[in-house]
Amino acid sequence: MLYLEQRNVSGLDQLLYNRRLLTYLPRVEFATVSRCQQIMLDLWQSYTYATQDYLISPQLQQSLVSAASRELPDGTLAFYDRALTILSAGLNISWQDLLTLRWGIVINAAQISSPQAFLPHADGLRIFSEVSYQDYGGKEITTLHTGDKTVSLARRLHEVLLHLDAQRQQGTLGAAVEKIRRGVTPASPALLKAVAKHHTLIEQLDEPAVISA
Repeated sequence: MLYLEQRNVSGLDQLLYNRRLLTYLPRVEFATVSRCQQIMLDLWQSYTYATQDYLISPQLQQSLVSAASRELPDGTLAFYDRALTILSAGLNISWQDLLTLRWGIVINAAQISSPQAFLPHADGLRIFSEVSYQDYGGKEITTLHTGDKTVSLARRLHEVLLHLDAQRQQGTLGAAVEKIRRGVTPASPALLKAVAKHHTLIEQLDEPAVISA
């Protein structure tokens, strides 16, 4: 929803009570191409999170994250979630694939950790559980399907995220990202170019943090 010069009470009320509205912005924000692109990325992220909350209640999200944290290596959920947000922004990832990536490893790990607790939600959660955690500690980036068009982009992104997390666990994330950055050429897959482009942000993820939920 847009406004011309300043917000009004009616607009704020609609934003508060209409769950289909994501934000309330001044029209001037769309005056430049660069700013418009950033706003569209922000709106896309807001949309995926709003859809996520509709499909998986915030209370269930918290329970899933808590159970999954007991099953997965320390810091994996936070790193995976934040790196996914960074890398997916410039890739052609659908909102369905984005939610599957964000919640797949969480749901699978939670159901292993507390199978009975989430049994009533099994049918609803099944659509998000196509990806799961695997230890990629012994794999080189060159062995992954980064440029294999027969493998979905979502699956390729999942592999790269697990590879980067394995490097984080081993204390070699910075070196791994730098290796990718130096090896990228104009002919490299878009996924590797995204890692190279955001290498500084990814390296900064080496600190523990709380997963978005």
